[in-house]
Amino acid sequence: MLTALSLAAAACQPPAEPPPAPPVIEISSAPPTTAANAARREGERREVARHYRIDPEASQIAFVGAKSTGTHRGIFEVSEGSLTLGPKRRVERLSVEVDTTKLIIEPSKLALHLKSADFLEVARYPKASFEAVTVERVPENEGAYAVTGDLTLHGHTERVTFPATVVFAARAVSAVASFTIDRQRYGVSYPGLAHDLIRDEVALDITLRFVRRISW
Repeated sequence: MLTALSLAAAACQPPAEPPPAPPVIEISSAPPTTAANAARREGERREVARHYRIDPEASQIAFVGAKSTGTHRGIFEVSEGSLTLGPKRRVERLSVEVDTTKLIIEPSKLALHLKSADFLEVARYPKASFEAVTVERVPENEGAYAVTGDLTLHGHTERVTFPATVVFAARAVSAVASFTIDRQRYGVSYPGLAHDLIRDEVALDITLRFVRRISW
């Protein structure tokens, strides 16, 4: 009798609920965000970028000015400079700076005149600089490059383009270039003497050597 009552009571109870299902974890297959991509590319660039500093002992910018009765050749020492190479020796940054107060030319009287307000005004403009905008290989011409950048002299900045020859070594990069600028475009307009006028064209001969930095 008791057994029958127990079975009847059990039959009247509601059935047990099934155990809860485990949580569903969604795994997104969406690509990384733009910021993440940019950070990854920047990391890769830093891994392959090589940084160089100027070798002042092996670098100079020579110039030749002409007038009716002859020519004069002088030299600017390169005081600062840096070069950054990316993958496949792509030039990512190139800049140089010279101290115009250290202009070298003979005779000394001419050096003083070139430093005066008639020409470079070195007391007011003690620095001249060049910052590359593009440095592109010339196809099918080993070591030849076309360089475009901003040349700042006597407080004036002009964009120039010129050919250059570049040589890569294990831990150094060397470059040479020759081109002509118009001094009038840089505000250097002293005409010279009436019987010995100074030409506007000034020839530049550039020799640069960069050595690789151990750390940045």
